[in-house]
Amino acid sequence: MKLLFTIDKLKSCTPVGNKMIIKKDGMLTAYDRQALTPAWSMPVGKEESFDVTGGRLIFVHGQQVRLYDPEDGRLVVERTLDSAGFCFAGPGAMVVEAPDGNGHTLLRKIDLLSNDTLWSTTVSSGAGFFLSNDKVMVISEGEEALTGIDLRSGDTLWTAEKSALLDGGAEHTGVPAEVFGDHFYLFTEKREMVKVALLTGTVVFTFPSQTVLATTPAFYEQQVYFSGGQKIVELDAAGQVTKEIGYKPYVTGAPFLFRTYLAVNENYILLGNTRSCEVLVFNRHTGDFVCSFFTGDKDWNIRAYLFTASGDQLLVQMVSTGETNDNRLNIYSLKPDEVS
Repeated sequence: MKLLFTIDKLKSCTPVGNKMIIKKDGMLTAYDRQALTPAWSMPVGKEESFDVTGGRLIFVHGQQVRLYDPEDGRLVVERTLDSAGFCFAGPGAMVVEAPDGNGHTLLRKIDLLSNDTLWSTTVSSGAGFFLSNDKVMVISEGEEALTGIDLRSGDTLWTAEKSALLDGGAEHTGVPAEVFGDHFYLFTEKREMVKVALLTGTVVFTFPSQTVLATTPAFYEQQVYFSGGQKIVELDAAGQVTKEIGYKPYVTGAPFLFRTYLAVNENYILLGNTRSCEVLVFNRHTGDFVCSFFTGDKDWNIRAYLFTASGDQLLVQMVSTGETNDNRLNIYSLKPDEVS
């Protein structure tokens, strides 16, 4: 495997478009993904949080919101909200929340460029943000119910009891729900994964397997991937197993079960052992083993926050096992002629 670039002592890494946003030493620096050279940088406060949504880099500090273009670091808009932020709502918009004076919560979608209110709706007091994509926001009302709200109109699309979605099961608190495309995925204490349509709140399939809770799943196009035991499982959009890839760890005493992360791109499936830093590479189309390599030695572990294939690059964030708790990001090429 060809190691392209290493960054030490970083706080976070966020791939977006042609850039890779690195937080380090009180600065936010965007690196060009191909040249791997800094394109722009700006100071960032310790209390400032940021996210990437709708092709914009969004900073939130209290009720202060700033939008930047991640390609050139240009400030697009800066706005002081009159209410607390609830969630991002697609390009240049946020949903804010405030008491409505009648014992409920008023949610409003704000256009951050014009400061116009695009819609408003009332939900029960104490309703919390659960998850969203650019089209649908799902809120939790109490511990039992989920409600889908159209982010374009503010209309309620559906309401469902969690127990109905999980067929009477309980949600696994240690495995957070995942959003990918127009679906979200819930995980149960019975080691099941439930795929739910965001637009309708209907269950697409339930996949029962102990593999599910072995790792966090990886997604690519319509497929879902899990690893556990001695195999990787590929599911199609309907929840059918379309591929099983067996593997044997090359390092004894460091089993992959419960300690693995998956990364998937067009050509490869990569399985990383968090403890040994070993990565196994498989052909995504055939399931054939391609190669194995190490991202670090015994003084490092692969960190859960970032083990992902982004385009033709593998991004691996690691943490040192010593007292310093240092972070390191390794970037590898996934171009076919550089994977061997």
